[in-house]
Amino acid sequence: MRLTPCVLSLLVGLGCAPALAVAQPAPELAAKLAAMGRRVDPMGTAALYAPQQHPADPATVTVQRDVACGPGPKDTLDLFASKAPGKGRPILIFVHSGAFRFDDKSHLPNGNLSPFYDNIMSWAVANGMVGVNMNYQLAPAAV
Repeated sequence: MRLTPCVLSLLVGLGCAPALAVAQPAPELAAKLAAMGRRVDPMGTAALYAPQQHPADPATVTVQRDVACGPGPKDTLDLFASKAPGKGRPILIFVHSGAFRFDDKSHLPNGNLSPFYDNIMSWAVANGMVGVNMNYQLAPAAV
């Protein structure tokens, strides 16, 4: 839907203008990112952001890792669910990026555990969902 200037003016006048949200890192993190310079450094960036992630609380969340969901060795998923009683929860299925060439649901390229996708699953459980974080076969096995 294209908003004409007249309709847009009316919406702004009624207080219905879209809000502009800008997320900025904390000043100390911004300084560390600036010190890295303008280069792509996934491991360096991961090291800076990892402490800000929120792991699942074992007292309130059940985590099942590497549940087989297919015939291949990478056909696995991690399941995050609340320990609180309840039925009929919606399910958030997260599939990592990587263009069928790289990446993993729970490990960084150096093999260390990654807190990043678990953070999404923790958010799902905190918002009343079951979180499913899945892997998939990489190329050429995926084709």
